[in-house]
Amino acid sequence: MKIIFLANQDYASHAALKLLTSALRSHHCLILLSPQVGATKPALDSGLAALAGFDHEKLFSDLRSDAGVSGKDLGDRLSRFYQVPVNLVSSVNNGKALQLVQAFQPDLMLSIRFGFILKEPVIAIPRYGVINLHSGLLPEYRGVMATFWAMLHGCKSFGTTLHYIVDSQIDSGPIIERLEYPLDLKRAYFDNLLSLYKSGIAGMIQAVKMIDDGEIPSAHKADGAGSYYSLPKDTDVQHFLALGLRLFDMD
Repeated sequence: MKIIFLANQDYASHAALKLLTSALRSHHCLILLSPQVGATKPALDSGLAALAGFDHEKLFSDLRSDAGVSGKDLGDRLSRFYQVPVNLVSSVNNGKALQLVQAFQPDLMLSIRFGFILKEPVIAIPRYGVINLHSGLLPEYRGVMATFWAMLHGCKSFGTTLHYIVDSQIDSGPIIERLEYPLDLKRAYFDNLLSLYKSGIAGMIQAVKMIDDGEIPSAHKADGAGSYYSLPKDTDVQHFLALGLRLFDMD
């Protein structure tokens, strides 16, 4: 099959893409990377900025690259690392990125932490649709940084949800699979988040195998509208830290 991976320029996406590109090597693949999740970057003096800096260093350490690499040089380096063509995009619903998708004519699109909301006509292009791996339990935790919010709320469990994207509503498409695990509040947010991807990506790979074998993964509508969470404000981060929770560990 021809598959497009939609992901983000962060370490969690990188970890997920390593698993996907290794497992789906027999398919004809293309990667499109967004620059960030959300419309704005966190303020330089915020806790989220420190998290972003830590994430950035982890990514480039794994790539064995200077953190200053960007643009085409970064795309070329990532292409060599994944052995799959990588394009850094500033949109996907119009312009050159949409033309790229139209020219590639994917059978399937797989989304992990992609920074842009998909709209028509890009959703309609792949004949088997778009499948998204959301790093939160749906419909309870729609939106951004679901693991952060679950930790802040003191939840006993967290997880991932594999679902179809059928329109421009966020994290609302038919659910293929929910994977739920105990949430360890003694672990840092970053570590809890990364722990989700091995099993979550395994579910995504299984869905690809089913489609490749001629079987469409069944899905059901979410039970209720749930709640939507946006990027935490600095006051949310301070509350998180005041509870003794950690965003990341330097070790």
